[in-house]
Amino acid sequence: RGMGRAIGRIVAQASAVREGAIAPLAEASDRMARGDLAARVTVALPRLDLTRDDELGALARSLDAMVDAADATAAAFNTSLGTLGAVIEETDALTGAARAGDLSRRADADRFAGGFRTLVEGVNATLDALVAPAQEASRVLGAVAVGDLTQRMTGRYAGDHAVLAEAVDGAADQLARALLEVRHAAEAVRHAAA
Repeated sequence: RGMGRAIGRIVAQASAVREGAIAPLAEASDRMARGDLAARVTVALPRLDLTRDDELGALARSLDAMVDAADATAAAFNTSLGTLGAVIEETDALTGAARAGDLSRRADADRFAGGFRTLVEGVNATLDALVAPAQEASRVLGAVAVGDLTQRMTGRYAGDHAVLAEAVDGAADQLARALLEVRHAAEAVRHAAA
């Protein structure tokens, strides 16, 4: 009878581990993979704590270790969800600021570690790469606006940024040539009038 009760408790605990720990973790992982970060996992399984020194006691201790591992896995999973949510929160704030015209804002990479930190630093670096040519183009066009036609973009850019630099420099060059032609024409008119 004692063995039968112990076996019954062990079988019930094995089922509880499957239904109360493994299945919820699998479901929450699937939801997370589909972008649902609201799923949290709680493993609330009691330990068997059988004090037998036979094979049934060893099996019970193994199941207790599985319950402890399931608790730790659920806690780690929930922490990962929180971290992923924080990364999304940071990037949402950056994209909102960028849409509002604030390109100076950066995410706080120090909040994260490992791959999450690398991801946030990459987003910040992307913004830096986008802002540099825009700021330089603004500087050149500002100088042109006040009559200084000597300013040009000096940064080394590639791709679309190089196209922007060429367009800004080309516009400044074209305006300088046009004003030079106007000056020559004005001098010619002045000489002819004289």
